[in-house]
Amino acid sequence: MSNSKSEKIKGFLRYSLAHHPICWQYREHLIRIRGWSLCLGCTGFYSGLFLGFLLILLGLLDNIKWFGLVLLAILLYLPTLFRLANIKGFITTKRYLRILFRELLGIGIAVGIFSIWRAPSFEIQVLQVLIGISFYAFITFKRIKSGSKEWDDLCATCTFDRNAKCPGMEPLFTWRK
Repeated sequence: MSNSKSEKIKGFLRYSLAHHPICWQYREHLIRIRGWSLCLGCTGFYSGLFLGFLLILLGLLDNIKWFGLVLLAILLYLPTLFRLANIKGFITTKRYLRILFRELLGIGIAVGIFSIWRAPSFEIQVLQVLIGISFYAFITFKRIKSGSKEWDDLCATCTFDRNAKCPGMEPLFTWRK
């Protein structure tokens, strides 16, 4: 019965929510909630983004002027920027710090979006959007560059035969069969 379509889809969903191989090599990249493996970074980021938008919807940032919102967003981005710049103390395997850094980034992006909406002029809004896109592109390319090397390093120490399908990635390969 483990080969049923619903089991395969469930296996694929378990993999895609983690989007890392579900194996011991990636245990530092995953958190488990009620038997589901989730990407530690994405879970922190999206929970922070949700919290940031909740703060905005509750009106808790309404009394902060535009420039204060911009400064707050930048301060919330700093741990991620320091981590990407390989500044000592921000490169950590401590799970709680990695989740916290991603949550701060998510809140910072929500505050940044709110500051765009509250900008004093259209020109400043456009400038903020361009800076935001540049910031996002920088983070994305930096993560892709470091992430592919990280995968190679982690998988290189695996005892599983690299010519066969990785059991940690098996849900990705078998969900459509």
